[in-house]
Amino acid sequence: MSTYNLNNANSSSSSSLASPKIYPEAAFNTRMNCVNITKSHLNDLIMNFLIIEGYQSTAETFSRETNMVPIIALNTIDNRMRIKKLILKGKIQESIELINDIHPELLDSDPNLHFNLLRLQLIELIREQFRKCQTNPLSENAEAISEGSPGQQQFDVEPILKFASVHLSKRASLNKEYLHELEKVMALVCFKSSDDKLLDALLELKDLLNLNLRKKIASEVNGVLLAYNGLNGEAKINRMIKLWGWSENLLKSENIVVPSLSKSDILPKKS
Repeated sequence: MSTYNLNNANSSSSSSLASPKIYPEAAFNTRMNCVNITKSHLNDLIMNFLIIEGYQSTAETFSRETNMVPIIALNTIDNRMRIKKLILKGKIQESIELINDIHPELLDSDPNLHFNLLRLQLIELIREQFRKCQTNPLSENAEAISEGSPGQQQFDVEPILKFASVHLSKRASLNKEYLHELEKVMALVCFKSSDDKLLDALLELKDLLNLNLRKKIASEVNGVLLAYNGLNGEAKINRMIKLWGWSENLLKSENIVVPSLSKSDILPKKS
């Protein structure tokens, strides 16, 4: 019985060390050419990309030239991009108001998204106070704190506490995860100086004041707005490229070599 298992192990080992099966490029291209890709398929990929990435005027022109009927109203693209830009600039209240103007029921139907926006708005209030009083608790990431020329003012906690009380405390009292996130944000208020002893503790919260959080929330809002119109948050062409990469890795794991997809195969060649 033990000999049988050993033979099986040797057989499996030999199989894993076998020479890779190489799929000839000519045969691969012949197989690829058998796939019927119509002009309408390509037009759909292009239109999808223009809509997802927010190129409204280009999408409108492309729609006219190809006689395509878009799956969404193209005049909604600019508003979606405006919301995204407002969040990236830290103008959260304006973004919330615009969302409510376009889709009045959206934030009520998505409490997690609404909480994330309000939490970011609270963070922006704290960021503004740090800027005004020249406090820089994240010296290695000063850009995330200071935007523009700071003035000499005292840290004012009142607007921060008022906003948290009015907009977030009730939500946090009903949801443990919200409460935990709110507590982390409010902990920032405790650090009103760049004292070295406090700096080490504050570094644990630095992601809250990093501008990447704006990008994360902007992406989340953009995805929800797209889903509201029945669209995926990622362009079809981008998903196809990822699928190709996944397929390549799968074939490599099976010791099968196929021609690789490179940037030169996707991007237009420079003349």
